[in-house]
Order: sequence, then structure tokens, then C-alpha cells
Amino acid sequence: MDANSVLIDALDSYSLNLGDYKGDTAAIANAISKCKDYLSHNTVTTDWVKRNWGNRLNIIFYPLI
Repeated sequence: MDANSVLIDALDSYSLNLGDYKGDTAAIANAISKCKDYLSHNTVTTDWVKRNWGNRLNIIFYPLI
């Protein structure tokens, strides 16, 4: 499985659980949508993910921790 598919699957799984969180999750859902859109149109490698997505994923997941 390539990096794009893994990330899209992870984002899909995560977005299914947004209803479990209290508060407004619209911004998080929007960020997930934009990330999935990017992944659908751009090929990424695991090295690219390590360099670039750490900050993006922290933005999505940090408010829920």
C-alpha cells in the first residue's frame, strides 16, 4: 500500500469518529477534507510525509487530545 492510500485511509477512519468529540469539529473536518484532496491529486512518499506532514497532522489531531 502506498503512502497516499495509508494516509487517506487513516484520515477516513479518524473522520468517522469526529462525532464522538465535544465541541465544534467543523474546522477539523475541513482540514481533513483538504488533506484528503491534496493526497488525491499529489503523489507523496514516506520521506515526504516525514518532512512535511508532521506539522499538518499535529494541527488536525492536537485540539482533540
